[in-house]
This record gives sequence, structure tokens and C-alpha cells, in this order.
Amino acid sequence: MFPGMVNIAIVSDNQDPDGLNRIRVYFPHLEGSQVSNWIPYVVPMLGDGAGFAFLPEVDTPVITISLDKYSAKMLALPGPYTQKHQPPQTEENSDADLNQNGKNDLHFLKAGAATKLSLTTPRGTKRHNYFPTTRIIVLNSLPKTNW
Repeated sequence: MFPGMVNIAIVSDNQDPDGLNRIRVYFPHLEGSQVSNWIPYVVPMLGDGAGFAFLPEVDTPVITISLDKYSAKMLALPGPYTQKHQPPQTEENSDADLNQNGKNDLHFLKAGAATKLSLTTPRGTKRHNYFPTTRIIVLNSLPKTNW
């Protein structure tokens, strides 16, 4: 691989022993592919103790970018949906699901194993914890707050 090389990889481990939001991957399209070292997983709004803490589940695709010619340094980005890994639905089968109505007016999270969603103000003065009864959280339905 060369610097800037982009590949699709499969997550083999997401339990980073150092808690640095890293993952390990393998490249199924490369013969004799070995499991990688721990790779940083890129998240939005990174900051000191801030940002998104969503990690991909094991066996899901991610995009990797090689930062050197030996692929010793890489970054991982969220991967594409595939036939095996379909986009989420609210399971309401409404026209808004998957933007079938063309309005892109439904925003939701569907977590694999998450049991809690925490939202904290920038100064940490207000925290809202949501414990959904399902694995689907429709963002349009969260209570409005004055942050």
C-alpha cells in the first residue's frame, strides 16, 4: 500500500485496551490478510474529553487510509452500507424511513448494543441521559431543552 491509499476493511476488534477509540481490522480482499495493529477511529467533534464515542461493531466494514507506504500508520473512517450491512430503519415503515419521501426529514440513531445516550452541555452543566426501551432513538422526538 502507498500513502493515501484507501481501502475497505472489516472490523475484527473494537475493545481498545487503552480506551483511545481505536479498532483492529483485516482486509478480506488481500490474500493472507493479517489483523492490523490498533488504528485510530476518526470521530466528529474531537476534543479533550469531548466528541462522539460511536465505534463500529465487529464484522462491519470501515474505510481505512494509509498514512505511510508500509501501512504501519492508518486511520479508520465509518464504512459504506453494503448488501450485508443495510442502513437502519425506524421499523415504522413510514415514507420518511430511508428518505423514501425525498425530504430527508427523519433523523435517528439505531445502536447495536447501546443502552444509553448521554447529551452534555459544552460546559458540562446539564446532562440528559436517555435510556431507550428500544435500540432506536428518533432525534426529532427528544425533549427540547434550553442549552
